[in-house]
Amino acid sequence: MKKSIFSTILFIIFVLFIFTIYLSFFGHETQKFNKIIKNEIEKKNKDLKLDFNKISILLDLKNVTLFIKFIEPKIYYRNIGIPLNYLRTDVSFDSIIKKKISIKKIQISSNPFKFSTIKQIIKKIDLNDEDFKIIKKANIEIKNLELELDENLKLKKNYIIEGVVSEAELKLTKKYEILELNTNFVFEDNNLSLSSSSWILKLNKKTKYNFFNGEAGIKKIKNNYNINFNFETKNIANLLNISVMNFNFLPNEIINLESKIIVKKNSDIHFRNLSILDKNNKFIISDLILNKNFLFKDFKSVEIKTQIDNEINNDFRIINKKKQINFIGNVFDAKNIVKEINKDNKNNILETFNKDIEIDFKKIIKGVQFPIKNFRLIGQLKKGNFEKVSAKSDFSTNEHLDISLKKIENNKKYLEIYSDIADPL
Repeated sequence: MKKSIFSTILFIIFVLFIFTIYLSFFGHETQKFNKIIKNEIEKKNKDLKLDFNKISILLDLKNVTLFIKFIEPKIYYRNIGIPLNYLRTDVSFDSIIKKKISIKKIQISSNPFKFSTIKQIIKKIDLNDEDFKIIKKANIEIKNLELELDENLKLKKNYIIEGVVSEAELKLTKKYEILELNTNFVFEDNNLSLSSSSWILKLNKKTKYNFFNGEAGIKKIKNNYNINFNFETKNIANLLNISVMNFNFLPNEIINLESKIIVKKNSDIHFRNLSILDKNNKFIISDLILNKNFLFKDFKSVEIKTQIDNEINNDFRIINKKKQINFIGNVFDAKNIVKEINKDNKNNILETFNKDIEIDFKKIIKGVQFPIKNFRLIGQLKKGNFEKVSAKSDFSTNEHLDISLKKIENNKKYLEIYSDIADPL
């Protein structure tokens, strides 16, 4: 008798062991828990509805948790459906026995859907949608969404979203738009990371710039956004034309743009650093500040080095101090400077500056026959225009050039030029 009972117990243990191993490795599909799960979810959150055909149960022995995969899942929030292709939950084994579902984690992936679907849900849950107003349209596909829930099935904040955005359009300002944004994304701990990104910056109907091979990181801190980005483009030549120093990037040359940016809501845009590089040329700008309309406001320093026909034609730095702006370098290409000065240019990027200015260049390229050496200028800017100038330079050891600019009555300016050689003038 004792042997029979012992044998029965061993058999039951063996069957339970085999069943446990089977659940751990292969899982089991059933419809027995459908009603319990649906009722428990609706009881906890009346706005949330989950529909499915059956579930597949897999046992995690280590954490005493059931992995429940829903077959043919459909999820609705206030009757707005999201097209799912995968839904899995981690459920406490103890809660299943008590017929009271306690969901620890949810994993979701979806089929592609339009941003307008999410926007409806955002409005219904009274979430601040200020950050989404710039999005005109987008197609979204969730590759992996991990959610953690509390005992009342309320969403915790430490969630992860991985997915793909395609054909997105964003309205940045009245003037600037982003079109055809395609990117992979990961959102975790209030950080948004973009990879394999491409997009078009639109300035007007005729002016568009393509960017590709991009990566970006975006983090929101209170009302500010910290952005790191790294992109490539071929048509920066039209966007960054610097004719005053006789330089422009070549068309179709691949240019790399990299920056760390702080965007303040309804305020300034702070480029902590901005580098624009190709294989021969570089522009590195520190602490560039634009206003909310992308107009120039301030900067800390600029480093420039350019080449034309494999010859360096610009190599200098600009340092913006509290009361003074310094230009220091080896060479400056001034071939176009007279033409640029004579232009009626309404977009003076220095119009906010009222400072002293000093320029110290070892060489200025103006013409092959009479190169200007050891150029030094001291002057004063008011609203970006020269009020006073005193400059000296050399053609040779015994041939010099002196320039002075003074403001006299009735806002007129008096220019004096003394040169040992007349031809360069």
